[in-house]
Amino acid sequence: MNQKKIEFESVLEELMYPEIKKIAEAFELNFTYQEAFCLTEDCDWIAEKMEDGADYNDLLDWADQNEVSTTYTYEKYRVDFTLIGHGIKIAIELDSKEWHTDEEADKVKDDFLKERGFIVWRFFSNELFGIKNRQRTIKRIVKDIENFESVKIWKESIEKKRMLRYWISKFLTPHKVEKHASKSFA
Repeated sequence: MNQKKIEFESVLEELMYPEIKKIAEAFELNFTYQEAFCLTEDCDWIAEKMEDGADYNDLLDWADQNEVSTTYTYEKYRVDFTLIGHGIKIAIELDSKEWHTDEEADKVKDDFLKERGFIVWRFFSNELFGIKNRQRTIKRIVKDIENFESVKIWKESIEKKRMLRYWISKFLTPHKVEKHASKSFA
C-alpha cells in the first residue's frame, strides 16, 4: 500500500496528527484525519464499518479498487480527527481564530455529530501551541479516554491477558506442561 503524503489544512493539524495517531494506536482505536460526514444517511458506510472494527485505510483502498466514491457532491462536514472503538466515537476539532469565527456553525456541526453518537472535543490554538500547552492537552485527551468505562474494561482485559501469559511462561514451561498433561490423563 502506497502512503499518500498528507496535506494538512492547518499548522495545528500538522502538530497534533502524530500525537493523536499515537494515542489511537495505544488505545487500539480507529483513527482518521479529515473524515467526511454527509448530511444524509446513505453515506455513513465508512463510519459504520469502522464501528465494526474495519481499518479506515483498508476501507479507502477497497473503495479505490472498486471505484466507490468516498467524496460526496452534496453538503457535508469534515472532522479534523476521529477516534472510534471500544464503543466510543470521539470527534476532535482543532480551532483557531483564523478558521473558526462562526460559533453558531460550530454548534450545528457539533449537534450533527452528537446525533450520530460522537463526543465532540474542541481544542483551541492556545491549548496547542507551545510544547507545554500541547503536552498538557495530550495528557488531558489520554486521561479523558481512560475514563470511559468501556476503555477501563478493555484495559483490564489486556492486563488479565498479560498476567495469564506471565503465569503460563513462569509455571508451565514445556516440560511442566507435558508432566501436567500426563497426570491429567492418567
